[in-house]
Amino acid sequence: VANFANKVNRFRMNFRTNAPFSYTGPSSEAYKMLDQHVNLLRNIEKEALEFHDLEELFELAESEYVELKDSRSEIVILKKAWDITALVDAKFEKWSGTLWLDIDCDNLLEETSHLDKQVSTLPRGMRNWVVYKTLSDRVKNMAVVIPLIGELHNEAMQDRHWKSVMTLPKSLLINVISAMIAPDLLQISQLLHLRRAIRVYSTN
Repeated sequence: VANFANKVNRFRMNFRTNAPFSYTGPSSEAYKMLDQHVNLLRNIEKEALEFHDLEELFELAESEYVELKDSRSEIVILKKAWDITALVDAKFEKWSGTLWLDIDCDNLLEETSHLDKQVSTLPRGMRNWVVYKTLSDRVKNMAVVIPLIGELHNEAMQDRHWKSVMTLPKSLLINVISAMIAPDLLQISQLLHLRRAIRVYSTN
């Protein structure tokens, strides 16, 4: 029993270290990691059940194995976080392929608001996990980027203003375009820079 308790502790440490709590790569890889830990958890839960049967047979105090219960509850909500992350990945990738003239900022903002509500419904227990923080930041940053793009997309923007904007550094314009794909604070600042530049040129 003592040896199995040590095994449970080792599993718990491995789970907290290697399950995708802090992973920031593709969701497809995160799902593979989740599957591996689900299988490990099932196997050790099966062993725990066998030990419980032995404890009952020999009238021993039943071991709780709280670590396994915690791991089971955490892996369920961890998958929820990655399910929403996969959804966000899919939507943002789809949006990044939208032609400039076809951008519907009102619709994008509505969808982003819906995503933000989904993120906010995730359990509070995961709020300190990197996966949650990364997901929340991505959605909130997109909510900032879309109105900025809406300003640049405004029909009132005359051709002469855009021609002036084209004199801005190429690297700046590239960052603005990439903000639609994976917005972060740096790219948001680039959009703000472009918006300020347009307003300056518009007064000339």
